[in-house]
Amino acid sequence: MEKPKKLRVALLSSPGPGHLIPVIELGKCLVADHDFEATVFVLPLQASRAEAEIIKSAMTPKLLDIVELPAPDLSAAGLSPDAAVVTRLVIMMREARPAFRSALEGMEARPDVLIVDMFGVEYLCIGDELGIPKYVFVPSNAWFLALLIYSPALDKEVKGEYVDRTEPLEIPGCKPLRPEDVVDSMLDRSDQQYHEYVQWAGGIPTGDGILLNVWEDLQAETLAALRNEEFLGRVVNGPVYTAGPLTRLVRPAGLGKELLEWLDKQPSESVMFVSFGSGGTMSAEQQVELAWGLELSQQRFIWVLRQPTVKALDGSFFDVGKGDAGNEVLSFLPSGFTAHTRGIGFILPSWASQVEILILDKFRFLANCHRLSPTQHGNGSGA
Repeated sequence: MEKPKKLRVALLSSPGPGHLIPVIELGKCLVADHDFEATVFVLPLQASRAEAEIIKSAMTPKLLDIVELPAPDLSAAGLSPDAAVVTRLVIMMREARPAFRSALEGMEARPDVLIVDMFGVEYLCIGDELGIPKYVFVPSNAWFLALLIYSPALDKEVKGEYVDRTEPLEIPGCKPLRPEDVVDSMLDRSDQQYHEYVQWAGGIPTGDGILLNVWEDLQAETLAALRNEEFLGRVVNGPVYTAGPLTRLVRPAGLGKELLEWLDKQPSESVMFVSFGSGGTMSAEQQVELAWGLELSQQRFIWVLRQPTVKALDGSFFDVGKGDAGNEVLSFLPSGFTAHTRGIGFILPSWASQVEILILDKFRFLANCHRLSPTQHGNGSGA
């Protein structure tokens, strides 16, 4: 008897470990648990060691195919060198559409389903062209999705800057949001990032459904609001599926020998992990203050250290994993810091596999202080 044909799914990931890891894990889940054939299309950050390691690890065992799309030419896009992360992500994805369409045409068999991550909403029209169902995968939580899809309505309802309001922002069926808790993209309504954010947010509900990296019991009230036509259901315009938790299995052996040897010498639950997300960073002044605090506390620590920035807190997003030279990064620390913390602290330049480190029993708590942002939401991502 002939075996039934397997459904083929094409998944698209935008740049960044926090997007790539959940998309790959979703693809693995569709293969292992639902008998799909999966191809993940990746628009990687150039020269990113972090993403290269993620792609390599995803191929062992080989459950799915991964196709790396060529980096788009942004020279004609008029993109400012100082453009914010969301602006750059949206424009990069916009300019990569021809490459994705060409890659789809090159597949041996046309996909039966298209799933794009949340920065790929402008690709949903390709699903319409192919006559196949298309879905948006939001690798974050229900609260973030509620704010995201309601942002175009808030844009029309609210006058002036959100952070200048004294009253909470009302989102139907959800707890009111304090103005100071809006995502980074909503902080300055005159910035191009805000206008790209509102346009992008408006595209999230235009697929045939939304996949969320949560499970039903985690945020039941918000999920109910997203599905209720009296609240956010009228905005979503389709089903919301819970696909989580999607987490990446890791192998501690992937950590460096020197780090493992240092951790072996530390008592259980004694080490503080200091990280600011996949692309978070600090100003030079903040970095010096943090260094002094660690030195004076004599607290054991691992610090994922990057060069300071004068831009936004997510200013290292497009440089994550590109391997800052250790000596160059250390030059931004106060004089004598490395000598005074020798034996109690360990510095990892640029990037670290957060999950591989934190599954060990050496850590008392995690210090990941990056402000809530659309680009910081993936489970099991790097640091």
